[in-house]
Amino acid sequence: MTEGATAGNQLHRAASAHQRRGAADGTAVSYQSPVRPAPLTYRDTRRLAARLLPGARFRRRLYWRYSLIWAKPG
Repeated sequence: MTEGATAGNQLHRAASAHQRRGAADGTAVSYQSPVRPAPLTYRDTRRLAARLLPGARFRRRLYWRYSLIWAKPG
């Protein structure tokens, strides 16, 4: 799944860069997206969820996102 996220992110970045270069008057548009390091790694998040939410399902998604599904026990 990580390879798909990496490829998708690179494709998105390339398309965005192409759009920024194509300003009508020929000037380049300056844009820098804010990037922060993630507070937790996937592994840390999975471990924390296992400790706090027993039985939670962790799935990786595109663009370095994840979903965490948990059902409250009855």
